[in-house]
Amino acid sequence: MDHLISLGQPTTKVTLNPLYSDNIEVRRNAADSLTRALVRLRNRFIEICIAATLQKVVRSMLIGLQDYSTDQRGDVGSWVRLSCVAGLRETLILCSASKQLLTEEDFQKAIGGMWKQAAERIDHVRHTAGTSVLAVYHAYRTVDGIKPLGYDVVEEAYGAGCFAPFDSHRVAVDSVAQSPFKDPKQAFPRICQLFLIPPYRPAILEGLIVSVGSNSDLGERIIGPSLASVFPKISLLNDIFDLAKHKFGDNRIFIPAICTVNLVLENGAVEGVQDTLARFVKMVTTNVAKIKSVPRLVASATLCANVVLAITASDDGAKSTLLPALTRSIEPFLTHSFPTVRVKFAEQLYAVLSSSIDFDEEDEEKMEIWQEVEMTLLDTKWSASSEVDKDTVNSITAGLPHILS
Repeated sequence: MDHLISLGQPTTKVTLNPLYSDNIEVRRNAADSLTRALVRLRNRFIEICIAATLQKVVRSMLIGLQDYSTDQRGDVGSWVRLSCVAGLRETLILCSASKQLLTEEDFQKAIGGMWKQAAERIDHVRHTAGTSVLAVYHAYRTVDGIKPLGYDVVEEAYGAGCFAPFDSHRVAVDSVAQSPFKDPKQAFPRICQLFLIPPYRPAILEGLIVSVGSNSDLGERIIGPSLASVFPKISLLNDIFDLAKHKFGDNRIFIPAICTVNLVLENGAVEGVQDTLARFVKMVTTNVAKIKSVPRLVASATLCANVVLAITASDDGAKSTLLPALTRSIEPFLTHSFPTVRVKFAEQLYAVLSSSIDFDEEDEEKMEIWQEVEMTLLDTKWSASSEVDKDTVNSITAGLPHILS
């Protein structure tokens, strides 16, 4: 078993693993073989599989759930993730029948990891993971001791009778209409309801964020509205902030995390979020001139411009927090060395200002300032290769507090 485990564990900064295989088929087959080795023990499982071995197997499968490898065939890492979902399902069900228990921490991480895959963008991965984790819930329903959390929340989300044994044939033939996981319009709003189970929230949120980062419109169409409608916004943004901070150097997670914040704001979840939003602005503007990733810069610029949405929906106390954050972000993005970043920030700032601000007909001064800012945003050649005149940028910075007051 140790050899099979080593095939799927990449080298880390602290652990060298020369046995790790770069071949995706080898890693998938290793995960499948681990599962078969445990399942074939059957009644001898508790005699042969000691707690230390079981822990190593489960932790190796949790590592496999992080495999997002791609090649010319697409997301081939999903092959490993599917094998590890199946492995966790069968292993946890064996534990329920034999009374061989993992630690509470490892058990709940395994359940959270399966729920994360149920927030996957690929329909059949999401469907397999969702039906697998519900099968684990079914196996533990009458078991005392360590068991999955939130039976009532899950049943509320997926309906009475959702807990059922895993049926591989049914998973293969279920239509979109028959499955609460295959149809994204059903799957994402339902899984957002599981944020009410705190231990699984970080894993599910990361799964949703990874889906937002995929090359699809799932985020804009479904995930953003789902997040904005079913969860306390301050807690949601705090959780995203913690994840983004932890993954600050990992653009695969950091960029879609910032995009997710933008989706939440653009779907109207803007009340009471000023403190966390100010922390986000500080985070995304840190060393912004040194960052070379254009997608990261564009996502960060969009977030800073979207602060306008929160300002226009806030009271004076919140504005006093957000206005300085907004004005501090203007110069770094409108004077950035990459023209694309300047263009995107100017476009988004104009879009949110023009759609959010209201004018009293008698407030001529405010109207005049807005017209000046509008003209500057629209008429300046932000895409020019030459540097932007700082006086131009300063005129926008000076005008915004008057417009948004």
